[in-house]
Formats: sequence, structure tokens, C-alpha cells
Amino acid sequence: MYSEFMRKILKIEIPEHSLEYNRSIDGLRGRAATLVILFHLFPFIFPSGFVGVDILFVISGYLITKIIIKQKLENKFNLWIFYRNRIRRIFPAMLVVILFSLIMGYLFFIPYFYEFLAKHVNAVLVFQENFRLIKEQNNYWDINSKLKPLLYFWSLSIEEQFYII
Repeated sequence: MYSEFMRKILKIEIPEHSLEYNRSIDGLRGRAATLVILFHLFPFIFPSGFVGVDILFVISGYLITKIIIKQKLENKFNLWIFYRNRIRRIFPAMLVVILFSLIMGYLFFIPYFYEFLAKHVNAVLVFQENFRLIKEQNNYWDINSKLKPLLYFWSLSIEEQFYII
């Protein structure tokens, strides 16, 4: 009831989902996410768990491409609406994480590291965090990764770069 009221007040359209729900894709997503979580919790027990990230990328690319192709075939694809929907879905959570990181960084980081964090915030906001990280470290697992609260935005950067291509 509240959400319906807010939609009317804010004049927010409910996005039309162009794909039929597929339980098996959700099951595959769940298994892939579990692999990633287990890998991060127990890297020596699940050393190949990071492959879950690859699976999630493939699923995401498949679904987005399928939606775009279906909409193109029906002459319903609109680039503006596509990006508007992505922004509505991604930006609220992304901005909360960035704001929280900036507040915690301000409270607990020395100025040098806070300046470093600001550079990462800028890279995240323009979906270039993967390139920023490549410039800074020898590999993903270096010790400095613990000092980068926005490290995992590399995957969102790659996803958005995929959409642009």
C-alpha cells in the first residue's frame, strides 16, 4: 500500500519485465554466489570458488543480451529507458556503500589513505574501478586490498563497460 502510494506521488513507472521468470537461473545464481562466499571465507578449502564470479558475469550478460534482443525484435528497445532502469537498480545501493565508506574513512583513515579512498570513489562513480585497481597493484590478492573498501566495485565497472560495448 505504501509503495503504491509512493509510486503515485513520485510518478514512478513500474518497469515491465520482458523475460519470463526462470527458477533454474536463480538456482545457478545462488550456487555461484555460494561459491564466491565460500571462497572468501575459506580460500584454502575452496581455492576455485572465484569461478562463481565468472558464472555470475555470464548469467548477467546472457539475461541483459536476451532482454535487449527481445525488445529490439519487438521494436520496444529504448537506450534511455535501459540506462534509466540500470541507474534505478544500481545507484541507490552503490551510493549508500560509497557514502558509508567516505564517512568511515573520514573517521578512521589518516589523510593519505582518505585521499586514496577519494580516488577510488571517483573511479567507482564513472565505472572505472577495474582500471584504477590495475594501475595500483601487482595482483588482486595483494595485502593492500584490505585497505580498499571499494575493491569489489571492479565487477560493476566491468558489467557497465559490457553494456556500453
